[in-house]
Amino acid sequence: MIFNDPIHGKIELHPLLVKIIDTPQFQRLRHLKQLGALSLVYPGGTHTRFEHSLGVAYLAGCLVKTLDINQPELNITPGDMLCVQIAGLCHDLGHGPLSHLFDGKFIASTRPGYQWKHEKGSIDLFRNLVEDNGLREEMENYGLNPGEDLRFIEELIMGVEASVAMWPENRARPENKSFLYEIVANKQNGVDVDKWDYLARDAYHLGIQNSFDYQCLLKSARVCEVEIGQRNVQSVRITEKVCELGGEARKQHFPLKDNRVCEIELEKKNVRRLTICFRDKVADDIYDMFYTRYTLHRQALQHKVGFVIDERMKDVLVEADGHLQISAAIDNMAKYTRLTDDIFEEIRHSSEPGLNGAKAILDKIAHRCLPKFVGEARLKESRREPENHVKDMCRDNNLNAQHFQIYDLDMGFGIVGGNLLDNVYFYNKRDLNTAFSIQSYQVSSLKPVKFHERLVRVYCTDMDQRDAEWHFREWCRINRQIIDYHEPVSNNDNPEPEVILQMKVFNDPIHGQIKLHPLLVKIIDTPQFQRLRHIKQLGGAYLVYPGATHTRFENSIGYDYLKKKKKKKKKKIKG
Repeated sequence: MIFNDPIHGKIELHPLLVKIIDTPQFQRLRHLKQLGALSLVYPGGTHTRFEHSLGVAYLAGCLVKTLDINQPELNITPGDMLCVQIAGLCHDLGHGPLSHLFDGKFIASTRPGYQWKHEKGSIDLFRNLVEDNGLREEMENYGLNPGEDLRFIEELIMGVEASVAMWPENRARPENKSFLYEIVANKQNGVDVDKWDYLARDAYHLGIQNSFDYQCLLKSARVCEVEIGQRNVQSVRITEKVCELGGEARKQHFPLKDNRVCEIELEKKNVRRLTICFRDKVADDIYDMFYTRYTLHRQALQHKVGFVIDERMKDVLVEADGHLQISAAIDNMAKYTRLTDDIFEEIRHSSEPGLNGAKAILDKIAHRCLPKFVGEARLKESRREPENHVKDMCRDNNLNAQHFQIYDLDMGFGIVGGNLLDNVYFYNKRDLNTAFSIQSYQVSSLKPVKFHERLVRVYCTDMDQRDAEWHFREWCRINRQIIDYHEPVSNNDNPEPEVILQMKVFNDPIHGQIKLHPLLVKIIDTPQFQRLRHIKQLGGAYLVYPGATHTRFENSIGYDYLKKKKKKKKKKIKG
């Protein structure tokens, strides 16, 4: 079947994948936004886990086929290819409402101590999908062995550490196919097709510039042997007498009945394993990949307003959990299949008294009655938690600490500490089979030396925002030993600062950054206008075109922008 995708164009998927797509368990992904509640800040962020999953399945197929064509000696079977594509398709089945916030914060709040991640939910729901829809027989019809291949697909979804010294005996694929585990969820270095798709898709829908092109990596990918470490190798021999052995090897001796000795020798041996490598000339593209990820997080995924909306939406789920038993759904896949972003509309329109608290929070979000952003600062190395520092600020200035909400954020390129290229291997065009690593200085002396930063972000309630901002700036200025702080630059040349502060800027994927008059913003924040977020621009066309998730909401904002632009153009012509 061919799908028309806004990112990858026309993509063709195997008939077995289409059968999986047509199940209720997979169709629920149409009702889970890829970026959670971020569409409340970025109107174009309406794309879902559904089209992202199709994109990952397509890219997984592209990568494994490239490896097979260029290196037939790898013996990649049609079954291997199909399993990798199924894993790409189903890797996000287990996501709940609000995407990563569901397992990262909601489950952690409602079921403390219970270790559950969306990867486990994906495996549980995948098993349910196969059994509920009789797909074992379908898998056999397409040449798969359900007993072994289902386990392989689950390992690919969960992600396994392919660089362990001793390859587990119970793993679904032998050691000479370790590279297959690096395609969908790469635990070795983070370079995988999941990232390739969401970087391109998120940037496109959010209207953010994207310099990363996955095609460079896709076309240059190749499997080489890489030395990953050492492991103990055991050898046994029978000798007449015990003799001493020097060096690193160690011996244990066991006497036998016939006066001979059994020697068991343990010796360190270098381990080499097949790993996906890239041409040395694409090292810059790998940097671009991680930098694009950082840009998306900095500008959008950790947006100061979107961040606090996510926190309040999480509070909605926590408040409603006692009445709706939302957190219990992860133990029952039939219930979990029905749990989507629609839960918020169910809460909003419910007449149950037990949901009044959750409804009140939703009303505040709709009317933008949110904690006000005070500021953020980069923390230098410090053993004290940010909450303690801000409590000092409140005590020193006679402020109420309860009026402040403090969040500690890790922001970076995806890897905490170390060089981004530490675990990525390359080859040269003169020798396609010898892998080597590249240091950052070999790529460019302009590359960053730090790839992670720690931020403290502060919001306030029940107090004047400007007053809170002044105290926060003063606190940052005084505590420069722990805060990377620079004095803000003010610009007094603009004659109408108050008017500009009230103008709201929307980042639109079609028209870029558009400013709207304060009166229009007040209209947008009404329930009557907000309902347009739930009316798709093209009706049921999204059931045929996966990318057709855009709504009347962003269309209305864009229409007003174009109308205003047309009037300005006419005035210029008359002038």
